[in-house]
Amino acid sequence: MSTDKTIGQTHEDVHHSSFTPERVFVVPVDGSKDSEYALQWTIDNLIDTARDQIVILNVRPQPLNPLAVASMTQTLEETNKAASHKLLLDAANAVQAQNVHVRAIALQGDARDELVYKIEQIKPLMVVVGSRGLGQISRALLGSVSDYLVRHLQVPVLVAHKPKQ
Repeated sequence: MSTDKTIGQTHEDVHHSSFTPERVFVVPVDGSKDSEYALQWTIDNLIDTARDQIVILNVRPQPLNPLAVASMTQTLEETNKAASHKLLLDAANAVQAQNVHVRAIALQGDARDELVYKIEQIKPLMVVVGSRGLGQISRALLGSVSDYLVRHLQVPVLVAHKPKQ
């Protein structure tokens, strides 16, 4: 994990209720079908609606181009922020429609570092992530957020694989 002091600086509660859960499950989402599957799998297989809460996290990239004009960087950040908040609100509304307590948090920066930092703060019972189904070579070259979380978190991480159709 990076020792950069900027980790964890952007934390925006997009959806929050006053419910105090007995158990918390974290599901990072990125708008992919795989993360949607992980979220629904969590609801279908782990959640007790009377006592549990799902915390949905989304990490948007930080526009870091030193050559870019400040106004371009600000416009890109506003666009990314709006998309992140919409994704989280849509997911939170879908979860809430199933009578599940939900909190949605927008983060900014490197997905791996930000997720580890925030999840360590939340201290959930479990993290459930989707799998993009990268092969071994692609995963080795590109890296995998789910692999990173499995290796760096102190809480259990379940990788929900979407069934092949």
